[in-house]
Amino acid sequence: LGNPFNDARVSWFHRSVGGYHGAKLKRYQELIEFHLSPAISRISKQLQTGTSMEALDSALAQEGVLNMLNTRWLIYNPDRPAIQNPNGFGEAWFVDEVRWVENADEEITGLGEIDPLTTAVVDKRFKDQVNDVTITPDPAASVTMERYETNEITYKVRSAQGGVVVFSEIWYGPDWKASVDGVPAPHFRADHVLRAMVVPAGEHVVAFKIESKAFNSSGPIALASSGLLILLFLVLLGKELVHSVPAGSVKEEE
Repeated sequence: LGNPFNDARVSWFHRSVGGYHGAKLKRYQELIEFHLSPAISRISKQLQTGTSMEALDSALAQEGVLNMLNTRWLIYNPDRPAIQNPNGFGEAWFVDEVRWVENADEEITGLGEIDPLTTAVVDKRFKDQVNDVTITPDPAASVTMERYETNEITYKVRSAQGGVVVFSEIWYGPDWKASVDGVPAPHFRADHVLRAMVVPAGEHVVAFKIESKAFNSSGPIALASSGLLILLFLVLLGKELVHSVPAGSVKEEE
């Protein structure tokens, strides 16, 4: 498995729990240090012992943080096929319980004490967004991702009772807006880094979309900058072509 947090090659082509960026989110770095790196170390040691696939699957089933990030494949040896992890939770899921904590410290440590598939650890500051919803386990409830873009994600959610859905996407705060059937709806942070929201009973379309001044203004600015660079390149190219014409190669007609 190596160190996936110092290499951005995989992330260039695939959605990955690793990758590298100088401006990495502090919360995600904390998740790496507290949970992901120890989990990768445990799995690597087991692979080094030549364990069976059954034993490996059993060990991966215990790695709740890896599975809540929907880790489906492990690259242990770049010269051999990737190892499939059948324990990933999927794109989103209903939880049976919300465990309230006081602060970020209790969030990050609480992740090591729960099964994220059934329990969500949530900071008390988000209590108003949950509104004391009654959670009734519903084995038939489902969440299916319908569309995935870098600036918009949509899901189809079905349930008889409704409840709290956790989405295997990083929570970025107010820059992402959520809606249910096109109507704005609040969402909150769960499990230290993920998104969650209350979804009513029935069948609904849940959407997340970036709506921020910084994001909306960055597109035109980038386009204008690219156009300016292209124009500058063409001007410089024209000057270079003019200077490259040999002297006397163009004669006036007699």
